[in-house]
Amino acid sequence: LEGSAWSRTCSAGTSDTSGGGSSLTTAAAPQLHAASPADAAEEALAQALSGMTLGGKQLPSIGSAAHGSGMCKPCAFVFKSGCEVGVNCRFCHLCERGEKKRRKREHKAVKRAVWEAR
Repeated sequence: LEGSAWSRTCSAGTSDTSGGGSSLTTAAAPQLHAASPADAAEEALAQALSGMTLGGKQLPSIGSAAHGSGMCKPCAFVFKSGCEVGVNCRFCHLCERGEKKRRKREHKAVKRAVWEAR
């Protein structure tokens, strides 16, 4: 995520001494000119995250930022042995137990349906 709106927002954050997670909070979303759909998505994400504390209950990991949109990828380790990467994990820590397996089954079913439709 280096160079993205998310990393620029985080690097511009301020210290938070209230406890409960990382000492990094997101600053106001930077004004970006969306040149592509990916840039537009990054801008929308940065705006949605303004005011959230990285490492808190709403944003336990970097990968959890896209949780509300359904574009996140569940962390395979958060419910097993615990994720060793913590707040820097690129995968979502907000998804429920079994979400990774459910999505994998759903993906296989879609692929199977497309294959059978040929």
